[in-house]
Amino acid sequence: MQRKSFFKSEEINAVNEWALDPHNSTLGAMKLRKLNMSKGDMREFSMRSCESLIVPVAGELEVELEGARNAIERFDAVYLSNGGACVITALNASEVLVCEAAAETSYISVIVKRKDITPVVAGNGCCTRNVWNMVAPGGVKAERLILGYCESTIDGGWTGWPPHEHGGNLEEI
Repeated sequence: MQRKSFFKSEEINAVNEWALDPHNSTLGAMKLRKLNMSKGDMREFSMRSCESLIVPVAGELEVELEGARNAIERFDAVYLSNGGACVITALNASEVLVCEAAAETSYISVIVKRKDITPVVAGNGCCTRNVWNMVAPGGVKAERLILGYCESTIDGGWTGWPPHEHGGNLEEI
């Protein structure tokens, strides 16, 4: 199995391949890619037998979801359920992560803004972190995907320690 460096190669972005998927990693169902979008670039997403998370990690996007248009920024997210569709347009130069996993169930597609989520404190000592549960059990319903951001409360702290597990169907990147 060939391993690719994670988003270091422009070739990965240029051909719109999945940077991580079950064929080039130990993932069983998830796929992940990064889109480099210039101002005005547009992408359509239509989920068939899968669900997706679309997350700008740099820049801003306009999202057209179910007839409504919303601007989203860094670390906001779009959850597209099985059967869901949206169009994203880059409002400026943007880097966008797209994660996808097989899904049978249809839930509600939704935009989740990080500023609307109250972080919870997890861990202790050098592992203390703030966690923004963006798409997680008890909140936005999804079949296989979860999304959370962790930020250490101390310089050099661990955000993924101690080792943890999210359930039988869920994989983590």
